[in-house]
Formats: sequence, structure tokens, C-alpha cells
Amino acid sequence: VTAARGLKYTHAQFRSLWNELTRRAPHHFMGHRQALEYWTPKWNGTDRAMLAFGEDALRNCAPGSPVAGIYLHAVTVHIKRQGKLPSTPSSKRKRLLADVHRALNQVPEDNPYLPSLRHLLA
Repeated sequence: VTAARGLKYTHAQFRSLWNELTRRAPHHFMGHRQALEYWTPKWNGTDRAMLAFGEDALRNCAPGSPVAGIYLHAVTVHIKRQGKLPSTPSSKRKRLLADVHRALNQVPEDNPYLPSLRHLLA
């Protein structure tokens, strides 16, 4: 996934690669984290695509998986780029953050990604 980003895969090429990755390891946190980078405006995407990827990760993550926190990384990148929260309606954003909070509460305490995700949520 990281190499595909650097090689500037088209969206169709990347989706094909992504489908293969998620077929093999559907809840691989770093795979999701690196794929999120592909969808950032810095590389091959847009704010909209990046946030949509984060929402999809949240919506499709397994119980107890830190993948729910990918949405937090998308919001953080947006804030760093734009200097403000995404233009998502406040009620939707609150619901998404509540969903992330609930999901992170199910992640085992010894998960190495949990502290940084809790930091982003706070």
C-alpha cells in the first residue's frame, strides 16, 4: 500500500490492491493507516475521499479493533490542512465521534495503538 502511494497508483489500481489487502487481512490497522494516507490530498486523494475512507473504516471495523480510530486520523489530517474541523454537520460529527469512543472502549487495553487513538479522540 505504501509503495502504491509512492508509485501514484490510479484510484482504480489502488482499489484493486486495497480489495486484495482487505480480503487477506480485513482489520489490519497499519494497512488502513497507510491506505488513509493514499486518500489524503497530499498524495492521491481529496479531503472528501480521505474522510469517507475514515468513515468506512469506522463503520466496517470489527468489535475490539482499533481500526475505528482511522476516522480520527482523517479528521486530524483535515484539521492540520484546513485549520478547522470538517464541514460535516455537527450532529453527524458528534455521532461519528461517539461511535469511535464506543469502539475504542472495546479495544483490549494492551493494544499498542490505543493510547495514541485515545489522545486523538480527546
